Amino acid sequence: MAAYQGEPLALCDMATRFAAGFGVECDMDMAMRLYRRAAKAGLARAQYRLAECCLLGNGTEYNTAEAVQWLRAARDGGLPEAGTLLVQCCIAEGPEILPGKEGVDLLRKTAEDGNAKAAQRLAQWYAHSEGVVRNRSDALKWYRKAIEWYSDRPDTQHDRFQCHMAMAHLGDAESQFFLAECHAKGDGVPQNQAETVRWYEQAVENGLDKARAPLAEAYVNLADLLVKSDDRDGFSEAFALLRKAAAMGNGKACLRIAEIHLSGNHASRDRAEAVKWLRQGADFGDPLAQFRLGLLYAAGDGVAKDSTEALGWFHRAADAGFAPAQFKLGQYYAKADETAKDPVRAAQYLAKATEQGYVRAQRQLGICYFYGNGVAKDVDAAIEWFYKAAKAGDADARDWLEKHAFLARR
Repeated sequence: MAAYQGEPLALCDMATRFAAGFGVECDMDMAMRLYRRAAKAGLARAQYRLAECCLLGNGTEYNTAEAVQWLRAARDGGLPEAGTLLVQCCIAEGPEILPGKEGVDLLRKTAEDGNAKAAQRLAQWYAHSEGVVRNRSDALKWYRKAIEWYSDRPDTQHDRFQCHMAMAHLGDAESQFFLAECHAKGDGVPQNQAETVRWYEQAVENGLDKARAPLAEAYVNLADLLVKSDDRDGFSEAFALLRKAAAMGNGKACLRIAEIHLSGNHASRDRAEAVKWLRQGADFGDPLAQFRLGLLYAAGDGVAKDSTEALGWFHRAADAGFAPAQFKLGQYYAKADETAKDPVRAAQYLAKATEQGYVRAQRQLGICYFYGNGVAKDVDAAIEWFYKAAKAGDADARDWLEKHAFLARR
């Protein structure tokens, strides 16, 4: 009876019953007529329900413009959730929902309150001239705000990535660096060395110095992939990438070029050229290049034999934590002539190599403990090192255990 008399609350209540089929037969046409009467009478709750129906296409055609009209009325009528839904419409649909200053102000206020989605959408508006004058600095500012707020939530990786992607296209070097890192590690996107190189290059072009070293490394990684493809054009590109990396001071790139000249694969075998690149890689601090150069000097292979020079390169590689060089020095100081022999130093280098799991060093350190060379004699410690080496597949270590009947003791 109240609905027949036009009471707004009753109209809204009856509309809800017809919409749900509660106490009456479900009838969305009737529900919509009643919602409209209550909404036109100024009932905020009915205006909100009518807007929901327009947004869902429930009982009426999908109509965003009408939904926004009713949401504004409901918000102005004191219904807070209507304002929240209005913001969600702006975020989802864009500036055409509330054109002009009203939409921008609403979205900005919501973004300032810490809504990451609103900040991201506002940044898009500024980036693409959607409802506002294009402003790169404002776009970057709101993208950064969005990323900052997204970072507090573990389920927003995709949103953060999209913000960084947009910023990268706007020329932000830090975001370009971020994308390069993601592609390098396969973090949130498929691992892709070509994309890694592309984004690092853009970051460097935009003045980000910290991107230079990883760019050189990315050149080497991409070159390795191209060489493995066994394609002549791919190798030419790989060689060019290695030269770029070498020009940036990457020792590994120099080592790769030296290996190409040593092997004669894809390029003429040229030992002198190989030694030149190996030396450059060693000078740049690549431990494997330093070790390989030391081996050449030790053997007089491609260079004049020089034990002092060899020892110097072995030391540099060992100091960089390169286990084979540490093992080599351990052997040297254990077996050198009386003037250079140093059992304590030998054991120290062997121990450093064993810390990195270098199997031959484990067996050799076991011998040191067995005889007390450079360390206090400790048969139990020797057994432990022999067992570790034997377990890792070292046949000589197993022979030691069998020879001295340690297997029987165990």
